[in-house]
Amino acid sequence: MDEFTSFPPGTDFLITNSSNEQFALHSTTDSSKLQDSEFIPLYLAVSLPWFCSYLFVYTGIFLAAFFGNLLVITSFYVEPKLRKTTNYYFFSLAHADLLATMLGLPPAIFARLAYGSVSCLAKYRQYYFMMAFMMSSISVGHLVLITIDRFIAITWPLHYRQWVTVRRCKVGLFVIWLLGIGFGILPIIGELDNPNEWVCGSQDYDGAVVTFHRLIAVIALPAILLVLACCYLRIFFVARRWARQAALRRQTSTGSNDSDDAERKSTMRATVTTVMILGVFAICWLPSSAKFFIETYADITDESLFLIQTMAEILSFMNSAINPYLYASRNRDFRRAYEKVLSRYVTRCLCPCRTQNGRSEKSSEQEMSCSTPKKTVNA
Repeated sequence: MDEFTSFPPGTDFLITNSSNEQFALHSTTDSSKLQDSEFIPLYLAVSLPWFCSYLFVYTGIFLAAFFGNLLVITSFYVEPKLRKTTNYYFFSLAHADLLATMLGLPPAIFARLAYGSVSCLAKYRQYYFMMAFMMSSISVGHLVLITIDRFIAITWPLHYRQWVTVRRCKVGLFVIWLLGIGFGILPIIGELDNPNEWVCGSQDYDGAVVTFHRLIAVIALPAILLVLACCYLRIFFVARRWARQAALRRQTSTGSNDSDDAERKSTMRATVTTVMILGVFAICWLPSSAKFFIETYADITDESLFLIQTMAEILSFMNSAINPYLYASRNRDFRRAYEKVLSRYVTRCLCPCRTQNGRSEKSSEQEMSCSTPKKTVNA
C-alpha cells in the first residue's frame, strides 16, 4: 500500500489484520450498505512514518494547550487583578480550549488514523468530531462577546462600566455555551441516509442535518469573522480620533489629562490583544471552512483529501495552544499571575517539605534539599 490506505469508490480489496485474517470490503459512496454482521477490525490508516509524525505534532499541541489553558484558569483564581470584566471572556475561553484539547483532540486523531467499522461507518464517525465542532462554535461565540465588549469600551467609554457588568458578562457566556453545545450536537441528532455506509476516504454521507451543519460551517464562520473584522475597523477609526484629541490636549494643557490618556492607552492595548486573538482564530479555523467545502463539493483524490483534512485539523487545534501564550505576551497582569502560579506550585512539587501554611515538616534528607543553610558567624 502507499502512504495512505484509503481507497477510491468501487474498489474491492482485502484487509489483513495482525492475525492474518482477511476481510473483504467494497469501497462505496453510493447507496449500498455494509451489513451489521460485516464487522471490519481496526487497522492503521497511514504508514508508520506518517503515524509517528502525526503523534509527534499532536503530542506537542496537546501538551502546550493543556498546560497553557490550565495555567490561565489557575491564574484567574490565584490573581485578583485578573478578575476584570474582559478577562472573564478569556477565562471562559480557556475552559473551551482545554475541553477541546482533552475531549476533542484524541477522538479526532483516532478517527483519522484508525480504519475499521467503529471509526469508518457513517453512524459512528460523526461522534469523533462532535466535541471539536462544539468547542469551535463556543469559541466563535466568545469572539463575538469580546468584540461587543471592545466596541462599547472604545465607542462609548463613559457608558462602559454601566452597560458591561460582571453579571451581564456571565449571562452572555452562559448563552454562548448553550448555543455552542446545541450546534455541536446537530450532526448526531439527525438521521443519515445510509448509516452503515463506509465513509473513510469519502465524505459523501449526507443527511439533512449533517448537510445543514456543513453549510453553516462553510458560510457562517467566514461571514461572522468578516462582520467582526468590520467592527474592529470601526473601533480603530474611533481610536485614531482619540489619538488626535490626545495630541491636541497635550499641546494646550500641562498634563491635567494624563490619567485619562493612560486609561485610554490601556483600553486600546486590550483591544489590540483581542484583534490578535481574532486574527489567530481566523488563520487557524478558516482552513477548516475550506476543508468542509472541499469535502462536500470538490472531486479530489483520497490522498489529497487526507492531507487537507490533516493540515486543517492541526491548525484548528493549534488555536487552543496559542491563546494562553498570547495573553501573557500582551498583558503584564497575566505574566505576573503565571509567575505566581508557577513559583507556588512548581516549588511545592519540587520541594514537598513545604506545607500550605508555610511551615516545614522535614526529614533529615528533605532538610538538605529544601532548606537554605544558615550562615554561621564566628565570634
